Amino acid sequence: MADVALYFTFPQPTAYFAWHLLATKPERFPGLKVRWTPVLYRRLMALQGAEAGGSPPLVLKYNYADAERWAQAHGIPFAAPHRHAPVDQTAHKVHLLAQDAGGDWEARWMETMHLAVRREGMDPTDHAKVLALARKVGLPGLDRVGDASLDARLEANTQQALSEEACDVPFLRHGGEAFRGIDGLEWLSARLTGATMPPRL
Repeated sequence: MADVALYFTFPQPTAYFAWHLLATKPERFPGLKVRWTPVLYRRLMALQGAEAGGSPPLVLKYNYADAERWAQAHGIPFAAPHRHAPVDQTAHKVHLLAQDAGGDWEARWMETMHLAVRREGMDPTDHAKVLALARKVGLPGLDRVGDASLDARLEANTQQALSEEACDVPFLRHGGEAFRGIDGLEWLSARLTGATMPPRL
């Protein structure tokens, strides 16, 4: 069983598609165990020499247009909420707390967040709404959400992603190859199943 880090952020639409694909079609990824590893996206871009501030507006516009087309083509519910505080990391800190809680908490939090954001239109960078969602599902350890140690872990994840040459999210490495985005996961699926080309969804 290959255990790999999959770097992601909740605001990234293709991270939602990656989660949906891995959650609903695990048979397409035999022998693969994914560790969902949240990173600081803007920090990752800055470490590679990109200007601070995230993706340019026109890039974001067409990224979301492609995401909407992808979702429509494959029948996956998709909403694109406005992000009021793009640098807020509450959702990712709660994800780390879900990992610490053990059991099925990480899987439950992934599903809870993705459905709230992509099906109900919740802003994934709204601190109050993310915390309210975490409290609603009863996730333990929320009193630690402000701990500096969580910021340090997100920074460490980001540095680890950079060391693996992550140029974007979602991103993972397997068998010496790098796989980026939902297309990258399709190619990884082909590698794992012995197909010569990625299968159609």
